[in-house]
Amino acid sequence: MRETSRNLQNSPTTCLFGPSYKEENSDFEFRSVHGESLKNLGEKKQWKADFRGISMIFELRTTENGYSTRVYCMPENLSRLWKVSADVCFQQDTPTTVTHGNEQFRHVDFDSEHNFCEENREGSIGGDFLFVEFKIRILNVSGLVLAPILNFEEPQNGFYDTVLVVEGRKVFVQKQLLSLYSPYFHTLFTSSNPPNSEFSIDDSQIKFTEFIDFLHHIYPDFSSAHSLVTSRNVESLLRMSQRFDCSLVAFKAEQWLMDVKWMGPAWKLIMSERYGLAGLQNYVIQNLETQAEIQKISKSEYYSSMSDATKTSLLSRMFIILEKDSEDVTTDSEDSHRCRCNAREASRASGAAGAREDVRGIRRRDDGPPSGASMAGLGAREGLGGKRRRPNDDDGAEDDSDEEMEEQQYSRIFDTIVMD
Repeated sequence: MRETSRNLQNSPTTCLFGPSYKEENSDFEFRSVHGESLKNLGEKKQWKADFRGISMIFELRTTENGYSTRVYCMPENLSRLWKVSADVCFQQDTPTTVTHGNEQFRHVDFDSEHNFCEENREGSIGGDFLFVEFKIRILNVSGLVLAPILNFEEPQNGFYDTVLVVEGRKVFVQKQLLSLYSPYFHTLFTSSNPPNSEFSIDDSQIKFTEFIDFLHHIYPDFSSAHSLVTSRNVESLLRMSQRFDCSLVAFKAEQWLMDVKWMGPAWKLIMSERYGLAGLQNYVIQNLETQAEIQKISKSEYYSSMSDATKTSLLSRMFIILEKDSEDVTTDSEDSHRCRCNAREASRASGAAGAREDVRGIRRRDDGPPSGASMAGLGAREGLGGKRRRPNDDDGAEDDSDEEMEEQQYSRIFDTIVMD
């Protein structure tokens, strides 16, 4: 079992998570400040955070005497093999105050059975709006793999050997890693003679923040805070991967587009065209199962922007669906006809056999006219096998009645066969 520990007395820096704070780097310590307006008793607010792969939830709840604060650690992990030892500190704060020193930390051992700690505070919430600071110091981790911390804006010994300049800001990277996944960077780094220690990327379309996000998806960064594809960054990642010829990042983005369910197929087809994602286009078209789904795409706002090639692919898919539907209808019709024919033959065979039995029974009797019961039985059985005509009756009416009864009998036999 892997264990990680570190003395934090020499690491005073903290990592600030919040909309109004700049994020700083720290190996085992971070701070999260949140503000919320809570007015009703029992009302709560939660915030999610991820620190090096350790997921946490911060909670603020009103109580009868004041408020309570909670920190959940790995709440969705049901394994009993992990443990996180940490010092936790809660402090009431103000929007402009950043507290340093004099914190009262409380030691907590988080695991699957004790995945949260709670602290109650008395007193009223001034103005119904409260700022609370959660500070966490990770002391020991077992059973979990901590994601590495990557900071491309500062030189880290052993983790960079060249500098890229994007929008006038320096980015510290490794040549070999970028060259492995990007032919563009391989050419850039090998074309300089003698090798430069600094390379400038002069492109107004390349934004510094998007480029840093792009690097996080190339480097083995397992932190969900940086290396996840989302609806916010999927297009910028595709744009960067196209610009720097990086199939690794394009593949990650393409897989995300395939997996996401809420995004419509029309927009996915546009994205596949724009960034040359043949796999995504094929996936979308292959998963169109009905005419209605294709018609919905043709009526979308994106259809007019699709190329003729994509529209042709949709038309081909429509033909396949129509042909499949036609084959299904033909097969159902043939099966139905076959069942009815089998039922008709079975009924006729049954009627003929009954008639033969009556004839044999009559012949075994003494000479003389057959009894009325025998004639009635013979007539009933012959009625199942075919139409008996009596000279004095109306042939048309009798035929219609016999045919109707026969169809009802076949229908009942067919239903029985289908149900079985």
